[in-house]
Amino acid sequence: MPMLLKWFKKLAKFLFQSKREEKVSDININAKNLIKYYCSMKVAPEYALLVKGPWGCGKSHLVKDCIKELKEGNEEFKFLYVSLYGINDISDIEAKFFEQLNPILSNKKVMFAGQIAKGILKGALKIDLDGDGKADVTASVAVPDINLEDYLTDSNNCILVFDDLERCELDLQVILGYMNYFIEKDGYKVIIVADEDKLIAKESSDGNKYNYVDIKEKLIGKTVQIEPDVSNVFDNFVSELFPAITTSELVANGKIKEILNNNKEKIIRIFQQSKHENLRSLRKCILDLKQWIEIFDSEINEKNELLEHFFSLFVAISMEVHSGDIKPEELSRLVGLNFLIAEQLASNKDKPPSKLKLATEKYDLNFADTLVNPSDWVNFFAKGYIDTQSINKALKSTKYFLETSTPPWVRLWYLVDLEDSEFISLQSSVQHSFDNREYADLGVLKHVAGMFLDHISKGLSRKNADDVIQEVESYLSDLSVSKKAKIYKNIVQDLNGFSGYSNLGYTSASTEEFKKISTLINNFIDEELTDNLILNSSELLEQIKSEPSLVTKLFDGSDREQSIYYDKPILQYIEPKDFLEAFLAMPNVDKRYFSNVLVKRYEMVYREDDIFVEIDWLEKLIKEIEQYLQLKNPSVSQVIMTFTHKNLLEAFNDVKIRTKVDKEESDDNVESQA
Repeated sequence: MPMLLKWFKKLAKFLFQSKREEKVSDININAKNLIKYYCSMKVAPEYALLVKGPWGCGKSHLVKDCIKELKEGNEEFKFLYVSLYGINDISDIEAKFFEQLNPILSNKKVMFAGQIAKGILKGALKIDLDGDGKADVTASVAVPDINLEDYLTDSNNCILVFDDLERCELDLQVILGYMNYFIEKDGYKVIIVADEDKLIAKESSDGNKYNYVDIKEKLIGKTVQIEPDVSNVFDNFVSELFPAITTSELVANGKIKEILNNNKEKIIRIFQQSKHENLRSLRKCILDLKQWIEIFDSEINEKNELLEHFFSLFVAISMEVHSGDIKPEELSRLVGLNFLIAEQLASNKDKPPSKLKLATEKYDLNFADTLVNPSDWVNFFAKGYIDTQSINKALKSTKYFLETSTPPWVRLWYLVDLEDSEFISLQSSVQHSFDNREYADLGVLKHVAGMFLDHISKGLSRKNADDVIQEVESYLSDLSVSKKAKIYKNIVQDLNGFSGYSNLGYTSASTEEFKKISTLINNFIDEELTDNLILNSSELLEQIKSEPSLVTKLFDGSDREQSIYYDKPILQYIEPKDFLEAFLAMPNVDKRYFSNVLVKRYEMVYREDDIFVEIDWLEKLIKEIEQYLQLKNPSVSQVIMTFTHKNLLEAFNDVKIRTKVDKEESDDNVESQA
């Protein structure tokens, strides 16, 4: 029954959306007809036509479509189209008129040689608000300096279009009076394109001495409303943004158009679910999608279901970012952790839902399935950076590339996509691999443990959570003996990132049982790394003697891949006396370089640093050096060791001072909290 109810809700939503789209189409067709009728009037209407609608709904696009169609049908039509966005001086409008009327003279070089006269004559606009025949408002306005009759002799077919009125920086009285001059004195037709809600809220610069609605009544004789016609605008965007001028563009853009058109329905549906209805944001989104499509490997562009999934996620994220509801830096919390956030919010019903929760609830999407790394989403929307290799690798590891050769644990991760028989077979296979200790990759082990917990929570396993924890403990114990676990430098960071591991988020990640398992694995890694350091310390001692030039690179941090001991406390496992003996055997050149590396190693050490545990070892080494220097054997080597002793002692004393200060501050904080 719940599934049936859910299906009916989706059907009702679809039917409502279909009806709405039909209504939007009718409204906009009617608007175009009215605009064309106004422009085609044989007598001067003596009023302006207002084309209104919210910002980004496609007003400008629709008006430009009308202009194009009218000019194609009648070459006598002359349009002067001006965007008022940022305009703060009437002369700027007249310069735009001049550019359109004199395309050659308005060339920048020509204009520089002989500037246009822009003297503005101040006149007065008198507007009768109450119809008593007397002017109620007198505004200082600019009488047009440009004489359009010198260029446009047929006023019937001359239409002035003023776009973005609400974003004009001139006082509304001034700009509306300027338009009125053309209507009353010259008999021109004027189309105003604006977001009227913002106009109503706009105030006069001289203290709100007028009311827009009253002025509108005298200036604007007809108003048409525009609704976002997403389907039509989408087609125009795709056609406009991806032209095919050259042969190469024809092929490349043709493929992009095909991909976008194939996913048009999905893109529009997610756009409408966003409830932002800003077509300019959709335009940005389509341009951004082009960048991604171009870097996709060819086999990715052949996976239709993957592209549909990706476009849905991309459009949703794009709408939230472009609207300003979500900051790009917050995407790592929105993508991949949606379910965790939802669970945490659900556990505390007294708190109002966060903006991340509100954002994700609008869409019928699974934001936990990131498709690409959350860092790739953040990098693109925050910095404009696209990591081609990372993105292609991530997309190719999704369920859409699953083959029979794909590891069973990966196929099992996509639980809800499995048939019952597939699930039983894969669960058995993964359990068999677990029992036989086949998972040397600790990230995979963590995934498998998370899936076991997930199956228990869904009633798909007879085990309980404590059983899984005990089994993982036993597994790690066996790995400790076999030494088969894959341990490497940044393994802790890789296993504990926001995005999970291997481009798949951990299932059951928010449960206490999973957190215990994660702690067990992290502790195991620490123990293994320590054991490895102890084993490697003997090898290091021999390297100091046999390969002195290489040893410096192991510690200096110049190459993080090569400097494997840069931040690893391996020296504590070498006897200070043995270390000094090997150090003294180095050639003086290597001795000097290694001395500098040792000093820098301890110069800025703090209590929380990993190598802080070497401080006791350092103290012992300093004492060994002091004993050596007491021999007073004049040599270059002794000069170097004197220098080394001095600098190491200073570094050691600084660490002690910092440690003491840190401890005192920590004690003070504890006392203040108590």
